[in-house]
Amino acid sequence: MTDTNQLLELFRTYNPDVWPLPIVAYVVGIGALALIAFRPSRGTDRLVAGLLALVWLWLGVVFQGIYVRDVSPVLGLIGAAVFTGGAVLIARAGVLRGELAFRPGGNLATPVGVLAIGYALVIYPLLGVAFGHPYPEAPLFGAAPCPTTIVTFGLFLFVRPRFPAHLLALPMVWAILGPLGAVQQGVVEDIALFVVGVLAVAIVLVRDGLRRPMQPAAVST
Repeated sequence: MTDTNQLLELFRTYNPDVWPLPIVAYVVGIGALALIAFRPSRGTDRLVAGLLALVWLWLGVVFQGIYVRDVSPVLGLIGAAVFTGGAVLIARAGVLRGELAFRPGGNLATPVGVLAIGYALVIYPLLGVAFGHPYPEAPLFGAAPCPTTIVTFGLFLFVRPRFPAHLLALPMVWAILGPLGAVQQGVVEDIALFVVGVLAVAIVLVRDGLRRPMQPAAVST
């Protein structure tokens, strides 16, 4: 997608086609955040992970595999691989294995996660209006990959250590690829995706690295 307006034209077609998906995604997303905050449990953890995997699967199969591929076959195939692969990994870790416990706590990860999610759900669409591409041109959480990936990083930062670090790989791939094309086509708000991705990876790796079990001291004889 090289034309300056091609990405926005894609959303002008896609958003009305999938309406009311953005509204449903916002309602479900806010409900999931409420469950994390007020009703944390293993059932909630699996439900949130399952919903997140479902959104990633939609983005891989429908958005990337159909709409983006129709415009750019190569980018569509790459995006489809990233998001369907991410959906499988999230479902495997969070639903099948129960490895994702969403427990915001008193550490740096939590406020960064809250800011990331708040940015994606509130500030991101407002910036879209300010930059001249309101709905239906606007990429929105649950229906578009970049704001959804920002929310994904935010949710990952809520996970109680240790976090399965391999889950960061595919979102970080998109945090690099997504803004490269989008910012050139006027979606400047996607710059934050790369920033959030770098912060999330750094916080998780440093935090969980510091929590490695200490090796028992050698006993002299």
